Amino acid sequence: MSVSYYVIERRVPGGPDKGKMKQFAQFRLGSVIGFEAICRKTALLSTATSGDVKVVLNGLLTIISEYLEAGHSVKVWVLGNFRPSAGSNPVEKEEDVTAHQMRRPRIIFTPGKALRTMLSQISFRRIDPLVKTIEEECGEDHDI
Repeated sequence: MSVSYYVIERRVPGGPDKGKMKQFAQFRLGSVIGFEAICRKTALLSTATSGDVKVVLNGLLTIISEYLEAGHSVKVWVLGNFRPSAGSNPVEKEEDVTAHQMRRPRIIFTPGKALRTMLSQISFRRIDPLVKTIEEECGEDHDI
């Protein structure tokens, strides 16, 4: 699999060259693949209908959300692990630590082995940043 990148000039954010203009490779994100397209393609690869896939994924989302909200880490088969995380703002004294110091919680996803393997097999190809992708040229919508 090959993903695209282009070259862009920007300031170095830190280190010995902080503030200097340098050339960086910039990842070229493809189009957004919508939920409907995922359901249709999954249905084509299985005996389930697109509606079946939606029902199962909706249930999976509900269950994962319940466990994360209760503070659990959730392993979803070979897809990977989801876990809740939240930090706090610092205070001087232990007795000043309250729930008000907590920052907004996040969900951290750690990909499973299959996704990590896929990432290790990606190759990169350089493109001209002014060249549009086929999807951009055709106006293809992946969520029809």
